[in-house]
Amino acid sequence: MHDETTPFEGLVTFLYRNCWELKEDAVLKTFFQCPGPSLITDGSGKTLFLNESMENLLRPCLRDGLTQTLKGRSECTIMGENGCFILHSISTDEELDNVSVCIRNLKGDSFPMLASTTLVRDGNGTIEGCLATLQPDKSKSLPRQYDTYSDIGPDAVSDCLIENFPTPFFTVDQSLMITRMNKPLEDLSGYARDEVVGKMKCSELLRTAQCDTPDCLLMQSMEKSMRMAGVRRTFRSRGGEEIPILVNASIITDASGHVLGGFEAFQDISEIENARKDAEKARLRMLQAEKLGAVGRFAAGLAHEINNPITGILSYSDLLMKEIGDAPLLREDLGNIIEQALRCKDILARMSILSQKPLLALSLANIHKVINISMENCAHLALSGHVTLTRDVQEDIPRVRGNENFLIQLLENLIINAIDSLSGSGKVAVAGRFDPDSQRVIIEIEDTGCGIPDELRTRVFEPFFTTKPAGKGFGLGLSIAHEIVSLHGGHMEIGTSPSGGTIFSVHLPLESIENDL
Repeated sequence: MHDETTPFEGLVTFLYRNCWELKEDAVLKTFFQCPGPSLITDGSGKTLFLNESMENLLRPCLRDGLTQTLKGRSECTIMGENGCFILHSISTDEELDNVSVCIRNLKGDSFPMLASTTLVRDGNGTIEGCLATLQPDKSKSLPRQYDTYSDIGPDAVSDCLIENFPTPFFTVDQSLMITRMNKPLEDLSGYARDEVVGKMKCSELLRTAQCDTPDCLLMQSMEKSMRMAGVRRTFRSRGGEEIPILVNASIITDASGHVLGGFEAFQDISEIENARKDAEKARLRMLQAEKLGAVGRFAAGLAHEINNPITGILSYSDLLMKEIGDAPLLREDLGNIIEQALRCKDILARMSILSQKPLLALSLANIHKVINISMENCAHLALSGHVTLTRDVQEDIPRVRGNENFLIQLLENLIINAIDSLSGSGKVAVAGRFDPDSQRVIIEIEDTGCGIPDELRTRVFEPFFTTKPAGKGFGLGLSIAHEIVSLHGGHMEIGTSPSGGTIFSVHLPLESIENDL
């Protein structure tokens, strides 16, 4: 009889039916390595698969030849004394448990065996197939060439299946105490088998948010006597790493259907989820590029249409300024007109960087010079806003291959954005250093403002996106800064300062990765 605590039928049923979708080829490989003669048929009794032990039993044919010979033959070439025991099990809807049969191989040899069958059903209870396993009948003599199976029982078979199953796998008793686990689970969890089996409940090993709650898959499976398949969970390893997994759970029953325990098999889907995240990032980058391209094309067309009128406004304003003489009020009004016209030209010039990759005149840019000029150009804004500007740059910071004017514009945009984030007063710190590990120069602009909410950080580089009040900005500064960094082969990061403000980090390679700048 089968060991009641680890019935072979329930285990094979789980592997064949419940875990098939995980890795079909690997499951078949595990089945083929099972030491006891085993056979899988469809619902009509036609042979689908047989393992190496069955091949040896049915010699002299090789398995490939046997597969071709057996497929399509409803009698399975394995006949009991009263006909095929597999067809009998299917037709009577009865599972056999160590029933004595007389097996005949393709050569015509006959010998006594004990046969067991497990019927595989779909969700409606219809029989989909049959799992047949054989053991030597020790009460009768066995031909010498087949006596190699005499010491192999269901425990050896189930141990082999568990150990060779390609994904993490464990079994539990009714109290959810782990009774068996395989090597892939040891590797994933960080726990050795002797630390877990008989000592830990599944909740202590898995440590998912659903453990010890009504959402526990094993508890649901055992309470409802049903299979739970394809459920995503987050597994916590011994080292605290959170690993996304896809879980299948089912029950172990004895011959009478009494639930003895359950088992789970799961698949580490970290690579799948990382691939999805990378694909989503790529999609967002493509959308951002399309958006920038659309804005750039609009800016180019706008600049073409507006630059001429603006040039006219500036020319006539300059002439009027010379003609009105000493008229303070008029000169002030004309000064405002000129200032606003120049602002329009500046906005169009800044937007032009979004339309197409400009041809940069490259040199070895001096980071000290870039930072000093950027801070000097923004000093009047800091002074008028009661903002303290500080500088901390590594003395021997190396030069980077790039365009100093564009890098100055980049830092000016970030410094102005930092100053604007302060309400009346505060501090903006500019720091520069070289990271030898990444071979990049890192420039950080840190403010003591209110910070950027996490939900907005993915949008701050979008053209025209701004949280500033109307008239305070156009939402182009950070978009342009981001594009300049990209043109230099670098990237930007957003962090939170100790004061709760924002840190923009610019990472520039020593040599630009874009050869066509």
